[in-house]
Formats: sequence, C-alpha cells, structure tokens
Amino acid sequence: EWNIIQSIIEKELGPIGDNFSFIDRTPLASASIAQVHVAKLRTGEEVVIKVQKPQIDDLLKADLNFIYIASRVLEFLQP
Repeated sequence: EWNIIQSIIEKELGPIGDNFSFIDRTPLASASIAQVHVAKLRTGEEVVIKVQKPQIDDLLKADLNFIYIASRVLEFLQP
C-alpha cells in the first residue's frame, strides 16, 4: 500500500526527496477517505501529509448520485 500512497504524494508534490527528509510509511491516522502520515520537510519543519485514497472521488460521486436518486424517488412517492 505504501507504493500507492508514495505515488499519490509524488504526483501532487513532486519527488519525495525534493521536499521531504522523512515520511513515516505507517499512517498516523487512517479513514475511509484519506490517511495522514508524519513527515519532516527538508527545512527541518515537522508536518503531516493528508493523502486522499485513490479512486475516492469516483466512489463519493457514485454514493452522492445514489442519495440524490433515492431522495427524488422518495419525493415522488411522498410529495
């Protein structure tokens, strides 16, 4: 899973070594939408990186579309 998270970070922020001296591969926190990793910038500042999990946009859009359709059906049945 780290390879996926690493590729997302590098896609958004560029090569890890250019910006960070350290990123903890073990998430500090993880949820269904994103996870958070402790990191240290090359300047020495400690930061956290919130990484959105892959394909979450598509999943959220599908869920929201379902909710929209269900609400329209309920509105039709119960005006």
